[in-house]
Amino acid sequence: MEGSTAGDSSRALAAARVANVLLGAVAAPDPLSVVDRLLCVQAQEHAFSRWSVAQRTQRPDEAAVLAAMADGDIVRTHILRPTWHYVRGDDLRWLQALTGPRVRSLSAGWYRNHGADDAFFLATRKVVEAELADGRCRTRDELRQAFVAAGIDVSGQRIAAALFDLELQAVICSGPVRDRQHTYTLVDELLKPSPALAHDEGVALLVGRYLQGHGPNPCIKRARPVTIPVPLPLFRPLVPIRSQCFRHLCLQYLIEHRLHQLRQPVLTAQQPWQ
Repeated sequence: MEGSTAGDSSRALAAARVANVLLGAVAAPDPLSVVDRLLCVQAQEHAFSRWSVAQRTQRPDEAAVLAAMADGDIVRTHILRPTWHYVRGDDLRWLQALTGPRVRSLSAGWYRNHGADDAFFLATRKVVEAELADGRCRTRDELRQAFVAAGIDVSGQRIAAALFDLELQAVICSGPVRDRQHTYTLVDELLKPSPALAHDEGVALLVGRYLQGHGPNPCIKRARPVTIPVPLPLFRPLVPIRSQCFRHLCLQYLIEHRLHQLRQPVLTAQQPWQ
């Protein structure tokens, strides 16, 4: 009986997670709703990742994903860790402010190995900002040509380091896809201003949004007078925990905004594919 109960619980948990990542009977109305629910979507392989978003919508359509990217509703950038992800434009700045410094710190050895020092980053930033001013977008090859014209050595992985570091500082992100190629644009010219979040508020929001799209999480069982269990090992590599009050913020956020969504169908019923 105990084995059967455990098996039933595991199957129920698996089914709930499938539903919450929008791969079950319920789909999102559009690509922006997908990324909103999942917070960040792996986007290393650009074409495949567009399908990963599109297949979670009621009417899977690559053009809708591309249109959302062109408008800045969804951006593709390095965020959370040294990997490409899709993220809502409205979430880009607070997430980079929260996790970018840690990812940059962890990348210091890579930077040193390729001679990417402060002087290099300052010089490449000036070129990038000049090239992307006035709403312009450039591919990596076009930026490479601009660096070379400015006399900057961007051989090997140096160009990747330059662009990666600017992404982590929320200086640049993706522009519209052009001829199937990723382009870069200035964040401040693509996206409207957004308010900064206090550190603990950002941590609470990150935990709550993660659980919304990837829960239920068996680590969270019930609130206790002092604290609530949350999957801290997942987040410690990303952000320094500066105080304990973030636990209470997590609890408040989950109760007021998210936990009920883990027990109910979300969005609207999926329509047949066309």
